[in-house]
Amino acid sequence: MGKCINLIAKELEDIIDGMVIELYFSEKVKAKKVNIIELVEKELAKAESKDTAESIYNFYKSVSHPDSEIRDRILSFAIVSPDILKPILHG
Repeated sequence: MGKCINLIAKELEDIIDGMVIELYFSEKVKAKKVNIIELVEKELAKAESKDTAESIYNFYKSVSHPDSEIRDRILSFAIVSPDILKPILHG
């Protein structure tokens, strides 16, 4: 169970980091088409449940799926912007 929780926490941490980067470097992120805040808002609305743990797990399942646009954009941050985003992510 702990391993699963750590995996979910890491995924959510990556998403939060991506959103913070977008807040600080909005123009750059949008120009490179790796913005995620709007996508995250939509996924959160879809994942909503009366049970908080269920909502978090639903969101995690959605964003960790190989077809997730959020996942794809986060994975491409460092590739599309080696000058700014890569040093921040891998600093």
